[in-house]
Amino acid sequence: MFSLLHIDNNFFYKEILRDLSEQNDFRYFSAKTPQKAYEILVAHDIDLIVTGLEFKGENKERFISTLMRKKRETTPVIVLSAINDMKLKAELFQKGISDYLTKDHFMEYLMTLIKKNKGGDAIAAELRNLWIAVLDDSVMHLNGMRAFFEHNAMPQVDYFINPAALLTTAKTYNIYLIDNVLPDISGEEVIREIRKRDEYAVIIAVSSVNSHAVISNILSNGADDYIVKPFSENLFMARLKANVRTYSLMQQLKEKNRLLAQVAQEDGLTGLYNRRAIMERLNREIDFATRSKEPLTVLMFDIDRFKMINDTYGHHLGDEVLRQLGQYLKNAFQKNVITGRYGGEEFICVFPGLALSGAVVYAERLRRECGEMRFSEDALSITVSGGVAAYSDENADEFLKRVDELLYKAKKNGRNRMEY
Repeated sequence: MFSLLHIDNNFFYKEILRDLSEQNDFRYFSAKTPQKAYEILVAHDIDLIVTGLEFKGENKERFISTLMRKKRETTPVIVLSAINDMKLKAELFQKGISDYLTKDHFMEYLMTLIKKNKGGDAIAAELRNLWIAVLDDSVMHLNGMRAFFEHNAMPQVDYFINPAALLTTAKTYNIYLIDNVLPDISGEEVIREIRKRDEYAVIIAVSSVNSHAVISNILSNGADDYIVKPFSENLFMARLKANVRTYSLMQQLKEKNRLLAQVAQEDGLTGLYNRRAIMERLNREIDFATRSKEPLTVLMFDIDRFKMINDTYGHHLGDEVLRQLGQYLKNAFQKNVITGRYGGEEFICVFPGLALSGAVVYAERLRRECGEMRFSEDALSITVSGGVAAYSDENADEFLKRVDELLYKAKKNGRNRMEY
């Protein structure tokens, strides 16, 4: 359970925090003096400390210094004061406090902080689910990293002492921690290689070299951050979280872009390629067939008397026919067959690497299986007609014109047939 230690002799805020603890189900410890606070810190695990500064016979700066030594390293300290003393604030931040609040802004801030800590640190939880690679040629430094990650319950970490072992592994990682000074190869080169493979991974250079020129160069070559050894565990964790926050946002953006690209290519009703997308794919396949001399075949077909279905049964059933036909086309062919809705009730199937005879087999199977489909409680059935043609050194428009003429011929010759 989340626990808060309040160090203050102000009765008003003590009552407010006690009420908050009951309403939000967290443990509340109160101390009127620094000495009592130190006893509580020995006896209990405290997740957050909120403290005033006015204690009889106690110097403010000395009190904060002592408190920072006695608390857990990961426990944040929030100073609550009635005055906004900029000089004092700067001194206390130097000693390691997490924030300095005046009392008029305290309640809103505290509620946000409590909700965050009660629900757990979302970034820390995400960090535990990511895979991390650590590369350092020092066994001592690797062991130090191992102790840090084990202490913070982060099990998905692999450790490398040899740069070649990291660069040749087939495994990919979300976060890379790379020592800058390595034997035979520089950390900068390792970072460049990793960045070539993954533009989204978090890459953090870790080095004892504290040179502006070196840091600038490392960041220019693909690192997201540069941490100087030795570093405090708190600072290291904060930097990891900051980078993971950015990584998470980039992953969300990547997924949104993927979905946008999919929407731009997908026909909303059938889930197949829309007209623009199927034409782009056809043009690419024509380019490849021209260069490789591989066969390429196209089937264009439509649903016979589709207007009558809409007029008789309604557009909702017409849409259902198109939806089911789209689902059928997704599953009917091998993965390399490209299918799209050309418009209305008209569809195109592109067969890369397939000669006319093979495409005709597919076309006849499609015609037969479409005829076996049933729609609605009235057991509505459909037939389809189509044309199949092989590519012959022409552009996409000319190619489709030939296929369309075959489709028209199938309609003229009685429907429910394929012409080729």
